[in-house]
Amino acid sequence: MFLTQKLGERYLWVDALCIVQDVDVVRQQSIENMDRIYAQSLCTIVAGTCKDANEHLPGVTQKTQWTQFLEPVSRSLTLSAHFDYKDHLEATKYNQRAWTFQEFQLAHRLLIFAPNNQTYFSCASAVYSEEVEPGPTLDHDMCMLDGMHSLKLSPGKNHIWSTYQRAVRNLTSRHMSHERDILNAFAGILRRICPERSIEGLAVPIFDLALLWQPRERLRRRTGFSSWAWAGWMGRVGWFDDGALSAFADASACETQQVGEWTRARAWIVWYSSWGTNIMSAAYLLDGPPWLRGSAPGREIQEERFRGLSTGNFAPRPDMIPRRLRGLERQRRHIRYLQFWTVSVYFQIELNDAAVLRWKSFQPESTGDGLRLFLLRDRFDEACGWVLLDEGWVEKGKTSDIRNQEFILLSEGSSPRDEGNNEEVEDETGGGIDDREFNTMMITWIDGIAERAGVGRVRRTALANSCWRDMKWKEIVLG
Repeated sequence: MFLTQKLGERYLWVDALCIVQDVDVVRQQSIENMDRIYAQSLCTIVAGTCKDANEHLPGVTQKTQWTQFLEPVSRSLTLSAHFDYKDHLEATKYNQRAWTFQEFQLAHRLLIFAPNNQTYFSCASAVYSEEVEPGPTLDHDMCMLDGMHSLKLSPGKNHIWSTYQRAVRNLTSRHMSHERDILNAFAGILRRICPERSIEGLAVPIFDLALLWQPRERLRRRTGFSSWAWAGWMGRVGWFDDGALSAFADASACETQQVGEWTRARAWIVWYSSWGTNIMSAAYLLDGPPWLRGSAPGREIQEERFRGLSTGNFAPRPDMIPRRLRGLERQRRHIRYLQFWTVSVYFQIELNDAAVLRWKSFQPESTGDGLRLFLLRDRFDEACGWVLLDEGWVEKGKTSDIRNQEFILLSEGSSPRDEGNNEEVEDETGGGIDDREFNTMMITWIDGIAERAGVGRVRRTALANSCWRDMKWKEIVLG
């Protein structure tokens, strides 16, 4: 408050004091407006030196000292080294909290108290440090500006996908005091990245790509959220770049246009989605779950994509979710479900001791802490893909038979040869080369509801060699 007065301002917003915490409706309304509060504030104070709310801001009530790094070069020239706030801020308590991510990203002006006892002012066009004496004009330091740009997101309609990935990776690496707030702490940023609709933290225009998130460490389940969403898990997540969009690169096409082209060419699922609490409404019982996104490709495209498998006009059954939720505990009725038709196959999984996974079944990528790579094998015991699971599946395998697992196909992946790999896979018809792969999700069933176990890849040629039963179209309720 003293700092606010010294700045000549009248109002100070403090989340813990200004949000009514014990009235859920009021609390939620306040949280939904947080992005507006941060974005429209005159300045956001970044307490980078403080470990909790009880610590004082350095230099506000008492003077501080800092060390300047100087090197005399000649009698008339001395060089000094000064550092931007980026390196000092990264290891702070402030930078480890999930809520401060939104605060930092949405603010137009920042007054930063850094651990090196320096105070910085940062805005979109300049960064100033108190140790630098200004000349006749107030010139900013370009190096410091570069550091600021490396921390701040730059939302734009032409690069929604890459900005979204960066934001989720950053958020999920941070700590939350109340895990239920995960989407609240992301909602404001997500609206800036993609103003269109989103569900469970996945922006609908990039839904098919966003669904392919991968853990970067062993995750723990977050109650009250869907398993198919990264928000349903606690821990770091990200996406592996398989070069999928490069096939749609055009000199005049922006990233968002490439995503649209990829979705039209590589995805086929028509997604429907509903909250479990909405299934007894008259509209739901009459029309079924609301449409989310997607349109079914033509019959010829589908039958060429899934050779040997006939297709039809698949519509969601209105009574499917109500029947399956009947009798389930209250917690599971209060999450968002996906309902859709896709191809289901079975493969055997086999633990692989490699410390890397192959995102395209050929190119290596580090598995991450607490995660294990499992190979997929078809009915002829041929390796045909992989899935990334946590170490808990290794323990399960010691006490039970976990080999036969169900996989649902999500979208087409990029060809292994797209990145210069010359390994070829013979088409099973002998009519040339077929090196396509599918993004696939391994699912488990609990009381008639499917849940995500892991995401991986399977070769197209393996679909005809499904274990246990042949591949088939199947309606899925994914929770």
